[in-house]
Amino acid sequence: MRSINVVARIDFSIAPQRWSPRRLLAWGARRLVLWCVLAVAAMFFAVPIVWLLLESTRMGPDSALGPSLGFGSFNQVLLNWAAPG
Repeated sequence: MRSINVVARIDFSIAPQRWSPRRLLAWGARRLVLWCVLAVAAMFFAVPIVWLLLESTRMGPDSALGPSLGFGSFNQVLLNWAAPG
């Protein structure tokens, strides 16, 4: 029986890229856009949760007339917690 020798050689060489202000600006702009999108998404989900938590501290007309993200009182939290079903 004959033996078959197979040799495969793959050579990867990556030349270092030269520094370019345009490439650095594009990289920085892309990163800035991604951070802005992340900040908007975080606010989109965080503000309603904060509103929901703060709304439980207010009651009646204070809820409708006061500022949207205003804090009511800890007493109202206790009253809401102890309120019957």
